[in-house]
This record gives sequence, structure tokens and C-alpha cells, in this order.
Amino acid sequence: MLNILKNKKGISPYVVVAVIAVLVLVVVVLIIIQQPKDDAVTPIPTNSGQNNILPLTTTNEQQPFIQLSAQSIADEVVDVDNLYTTQPSWLVIYDSDEGGAPGEVLGNLALTPGLFQNLSVPISGTTSTVLWAVLHADEGEVGKFEYPNGTDLPLLVNNQIVAANFSTIQEEKELISEDQNNAVKIFNITGVNFSFSQPEIRVKKGDKVRIEFTSTDGFHDWVVDEFAAATEKVNTGGSTSVEFVADKVGTFEYYCSVGQHRAMGMVGKLIVEE
Repeated sequence: MLNILKNKKGISPYVVVAVIAVLVLVVVVLIIIQQPKDDAVTPIPTNSGQNNILPLTTTNEQQPFIQLSAQSIADEVVDVDNLYTTQPSWLVIYDSDEGGAPGEVLGNLALTPGLFQNLSVPISGTTSTVLWAVLHADEGEVGKFEYPNGTDLPLLVNNQIVAANFSTIQEEKELISEDQNNAVKIFNITGVNFSFSQPEIRVKKGDKVRIEFTSTDGFHDWVVDEFAAATEKVNTGGSTSVEFVADKVGTFEYYCSVGQHRAMGMVGKLIVEE
């Protein structure tokens, strides 16, 4: 009788067991809910059937790029030093328009994803002193360049077109007058930020030399101290010239005297031989 009274005053052991059972059940349910489902599938967007007409972007850690140097295009071929693309692409060579931007297409080359070195792209003839290399996405028919009337639009990285411009090295012109003693060697040199189209020119001692200089990008001049020769400083689109006699043998540095352009690599070599 005493035990029965005690049970009436305290908590029934059946109640305790029931509460514990409920708590265990709650814990088990929470564990099941939080476990990842092996068969969970992330929905994949379906193709609407329409081609993407916007320039494509890439978010890869290694971004697409183009590297190439000033070069002669007398053989109507552009050589690209290094190039990387993350998708099927076109490497397109453009002429420059009047404003210095990419203009007429001169040639193209189809590319698979990957890193390339020493690529050669055949082009049609041009007399421009600055050309452009631009990456386009190959989004349309494989092996067919579809631009501007198509989907093979310029490739974008961080909202910037993947492109590089470069100077073309013009072949030396030599003008000979009737009086051979007045022979003049003429070199057409262009300047961009921050390089000359010809990194090296060669003449003979005693040659009369004329530098025909044009700036195609920026404010520049052409100077060689040892012969006291310097053109005027000209802005984009401007041309000037200087004439001197190469009366000493050796290798001499010519450079742009504007600001820090010389220190930034806007230099070349004048080689005077016997």
C-alpha cells in the first residue's frame, strides 16, 4: 500500500519510458533528414533550340590568352608565339580600321581547346602597320567560320575581348638617285605603346639613312644619340622623319624619349657595319 502511494505522488516509470522513446524517435528522424541522398540529381538546363548569340565567357582559373610579337608579314603569314583557349575556337587576324580598332578579317584558324605554341595563320595581303589577333568561340557549324553573320562571336573574359595587337615590320626601302654618292636608305618604322615595329635595322658605314616614323598608338618619337638624330614627337596617326649619315661602326640603341618609354622597352638596335 505504501509503494502504491509513492507511485501516485511521483512520476510514473511508464511516463518516463514514453518520453525517452519520443526523444529517441525525434533524434532518429533528424539524422535521416540531414543525411545526403545518394540518388539526388541536379537538374540540367535543357537546350531551348536557339543558338546563344551573346559573346561567351569563361570562369576557368587559367584564362584564355594570345601572345605574339612584332613581325614581318611579307610571306602573308602571321606567327603567334603562345595561345590558350578553353573551348573550340577560331583565331582570327584582323586588319586595323582608321581608328586603330579591328577592321577587315584577313585570315582565321580553327582551334581545339588547349595550349598552343608557334601557330601560323595565313592571311591576305595588307599594308597596315598594326594588326589584331582575336579569339572567337566556335559555336556554329564545326569548321565553318560564322561571323559576323552567325554565332562565332568574340570570346570574352571578364567582359573583355581576348585579343592582342602587334606591329608589322615593313621591308626596307632603298631609294637610289642618279648620283650613287647620294644613295639614301629609307626605313619605315612605326611606334606603339611601347615598342617599335623594327627591333633592329642594319646599314653600312657612310650610308645616308632616313627614318620615316609613324605613331599608330600613343605619343612617341625616334632617337639615336650617337648620330644626333631625333624625329619630332607625334601623336597617334602622326608621321615625321629624320635623316643622318651613319659615319661610325658599331651597335647603337635607338629609343623613344617620351616619359619612361625607353625604360619600358621602347628601344631597338641600329647596327652599322663596315
